[in-house]
Amino acid sequence: MKNLISKAGLPPIKFEFDAFFTATFQRPKTREKTRVKTREKTIDLIKNNPKITSAELAEILEITVKGVEWNIKKLKEEGIIKRIGPTKGGYWEIIKNEP
Repeated sequence: MKNLISKAGLPPIKFEFDAFFTATFQRPKTREKTRVKTREKTIDLIKNNPKITSAELAEILEITVKGVEWNIKKLKEEGIIKRIGPTKGGYWEIIKNEP
């Protein structure tokens, strides 16, 4: 198993031995990079089309609507974007560029 993990370029397995035997598999670091890219693309798409919908973002970004909602929630919490007007008929506004 260790050899296959190593050949795949994944982080090594962490083994612990106490009252129980535990093997911890770590996720590769690419997930964070993917989040950053999705976040950047979301901001760019909103800049180009402030009236873009979550469904449209999901289709373009090739993620679920829930994934879009999660990203938008984070961007709103960080004060990067805000919603102007109602859910239907409103639009997005970029408040500040990312740090």
